[in-house]
Amino acid sequence: LDACTMACDVLTATKPGQGALLPTVLIGAIGESLIVPTLRLSLAICHYGNIDLCGELSQSGMLVPVGDILQRALASSDQYTFSVAVVLVKFCGQCTVVGSSANGTVETLKNVINALSCVLALSERESGSHLAPQRLKELSVLKYESLVALEALSANDALQSSIATTVLPALVSFLQHLEYSYSYAEEIEHEQVMLIGLKTIQRIINIPSSTQSMMNNGIVSILIKIIEKGDEVKNKLLQEVSLEIAQSIAQSDLESRYWLICSGLLNSLLSMLGESQVTARTSQLGLQNAGILLSDLTPSTLSRFEPSAKEELLHRVVTIFCSQRTFIRRLIASISDNCDAYGESFVFSQGEGAVRDKAAGILFNISTLLLVHGQEIGRTHFNDALMLNDVSGSNMTVATACSALLDAFSDDEETSPANPDDRSFYFDVQLPTVKSYLMKGLTESLNQAMSSLDSKPAAEGLIKRLQLPRTCLNLCRSEKLAESAFRLFEDVVLSLPIDFVGDLILCDRVALVTLFDLVTGQANKVPQLEYSKQMFAKLLGNLAKAGLLPKAVSSFGLRSHAIAALSAAMLINGGEENIDDDEDSIQRICLESLAIVLCGKEND
Repeated sequence: LDACTMACDVLTATKPGQGALLPTVLIGAIGESLIVPTLRLSLAICHYGNIDLCGELSQSGMLVPVGDILQRALASSDQYTFSVAVVLVKFCGQCTVVGSSANGTVETLKNVINALSCVLALSERESGSHLAPQRLKELSVLKYESLVALEALSANDALQSSIATTVLPALVSFLQHLEYSYSYAEEIEHEQVMLIGLKTIQRIINIPSSTQSMMNNGIVSILIKIIEKGDEVKNKLLQEVSLEIAQSIAQSDLESRYWLICSGLLNSLLSMLGESQVTARTSQLGLQNAGILLSDLTPSTLSRFEPSAKEELLHRVVTIFCSQRTFIRRLIASISDNCDAYGESFVFSQGEGAVRDKAAGILFNISTLLLVHGQEIGRTHFNDALMLNDVSGSNMTVATACSALLDAFSDDEETSPANPDDRSFYFDVQLPTVKSYLMKGLTESLNQAMSSLDSKPAAEGLIKRLQLPRTCLNLCRSEKLAESAFRLFEDVVLSLPIDFVGDLILCDRVALVTLFDLVTGQANKVPQLEYSKQMFAKLLGNLAKAGLLPKAVSSFGLRSHAIAALSAAMLINGGEENIDDDEDSIQRICLESLAIVLCGKEND
């Protein structure tokens, strides 16, 4: 480093009224024989020195003659001199700043950028035939050196606009050719070349108009090709950069997102995430991309499409997700604990909480698409992904997953969409539809689990953790969810031992008041109102018959509520039954319970 610093000081030193020695030598003022040795000395300083020395060389004005040398060498096919010059441009060009003392340096670099762009566009054919192997190898080296230099120059903010305008079409065309047919010399790694090109694009993608230019020139097809390779890609950074570019395109505007969906990128992305062993960074970028692309499928955004385009978009997205069972299951595994039967959960570097939140948001949107917009085929495919019908002995896994998803899909006003139309759709359509389907899945899986001696203890444990009887009672007061909640109550809760149910309901005053209200019909939103009142009365009567109700009534001071509910239960079906005929009738049980409650008060 010391030697490089001393050499640099000699080459860049200036005297009053005189320029630095380095550009003077490079223009041939001292003799043309010194030009190439001086280039090599400058290159050694850059290679063995540091970025500060590169900056000093750049400020000397040396890039102006180096740019001329590069273009003359290219015109005369002097590959050695071109190679030395282009590497100098790579080292020093990224250090050049606008307004530096090196007059004309930025303009020279723009001309160099144009020349390097032309190199990338050189044809591999001559007179209609492929180049000879040796010529092709030389050309591949020229293109590689030009690409590396462009990637370094793209780090310079002063040059990014020029690269976006001049290089982009040739660069995209070069990468397309590379991806499909181009062969490099063995010492040049194919994926490394692709990565250098994509990193150049990544740096200029936020330049105004560059996104549309890239899409017009076919960058999306390159990204899709890389993403589709999945585990075949050895350099995982290549996938990560591809996803970062896709994300930048997706974030630009609605038209770009629509194009990414229609082009097949979304489908390729989901397939890669579902089937491949992806890194934490790739998982994060992939799910972020999926979330952005799905963010437009809301009433407020879809209203901006023509009706036919809207229907086409929804049909296309539903079709995509109907073929993504593995991806959907990995989302479920990422939200639910101990659900390995769904597959391997995604991993983020930020931890499980970040994964769970992102996976829940995406899965909710997918569920809406398949259950609301997907008609029968969508519901069939969602059921196939959720219910694990192809995995034996998975009832408890499904039940656990359904309960986790019900908890993850929030009905909190603070997390609901801000747009009024979207918020209304969320609470009136999306949330009820998805939660109703999950309760249906929970009902079916718990029923099957309870019927098996092996899984029954685990099922009862889950029911206890979920406080399922209380939840069912509360949701039976919800206009949107009452029907599904009552089915869960009837099929699962009523089949449980009465003391088990009593322990979960009678320890909570609100739950007991809710049960009383459902029996009397107050706030009972179950469509089959009279039938539901019978079932709630049956539970109330059984709690009384087991001797569990009076103590709770007394403890919570709910005597008047209990009397009203038990009296109402006796009148269900118009009180037409003869209570003397059947000791197990609801009316008989409620009458006896009423007597117990009344007597309990008198004894007190």
